[in-house]
Amino acid sequence: MQNPQSLPWGSYTDKILELANSTFATMYHKIFKQYWHDGKFTAKMSQNYTTTDWQNGLFETYIPTQDATHGLSYYRIAIKIVESINNQTFKEEAQKLRVPLHFPPGQLDSELQIVISQRLNKWGFIRAYNHTKGKIKGYQTNIYITNRREKASKTSMGGQKIVTPPEVLWVKITRAICEFLNHRITKLLEALHLKRWQLGAKDNNTLYYIICNNAVVSHFSHSLRLTIQTLSHSLDYLLHKIWSIQEDIGNQTLAKRAIEPLKGLSPKKLSDVFLYIRQELTRELAQNKPRLNSHELKLLMCHNG
Repeated sequence: MQNPQSLPWGSYTDKILELANSTFATMYHKIFKQYWHDGKFTAKMSQNYTTTDWQNGLFETYIPTQDATHGLSYYRIAIKIVESINNQTFKEEAQKLRVPLHFPPGQLDSELQIVISQRLNKWGFIRAYNHTKGKIKGYQTNIYITNRREKASKTSMGGQKIVTPPEVLWVKITRAICEFLNHRITKLLEALHLKRWQLGAKDNNTLYYIICNNAVVSHFSHSLRLTIQTLSHSLDYLLHKIWSIQEDIGNQTLAKRAIEPLKGLSPKKLSDVFLYIRQELTRELAQNKPRLNSHELKLLMCHNG
């Protein structure tokens, strides 16, 4: 019988898929709908094309990149999480990811496939490859190994296994997507004979807000403006997601460092420490006119007693 912790829908997989959903699942209502299905001029994207298969560790989403003859062109992002991997299983899983879970009206102009493995079942290197080179522009396959061996011995089972936190892994994935979108926007602006500095870019402004508030872009066709705004808005949104996750990572690190000295304490001393913390919090809340109501404050006082 297989260990439940080794199943692809274990806690590690759940966290990766949770981060994927929190990043992409709301992009349709926050970004895409206002440009490509506003009910007035455009009706190209009528729904959210984001799918999560929790049981099999699969995730798929589509980012619209430009107007097309019949629908839109899309940047497809597909993720598969597996228990262990080697070069052969990587190629097999990447091949499976070529089959979309959805077929939105339009066409694919680029694609990112990511195979995430919790461990290598054979020591060595997994090399990402482009299996449709020259056929689909921007098509690529990537892999991120979440566990690795450090200071490995000569035997295949040697070394210490290091687990990359899901948040750190997701920052790497999101950065790769941002780099693609940034490259796409840069090339588009170059094709329009525009440089970023010509848009009045400043260090304290994001490209999205610069484009939305710049009269230069208004001279282009409606479809072209929507394309530029969609890409720049998506890039801005994902960059803010990265900053938010990094802030959470920092808070988690501080919390771990804070509780590290408490590990060696006896249960009695540990209880005394928490009692002292609650008393200090109560005193601080009372002095600074807390937002807690009288009932909540009374509950806190009861715990201290």
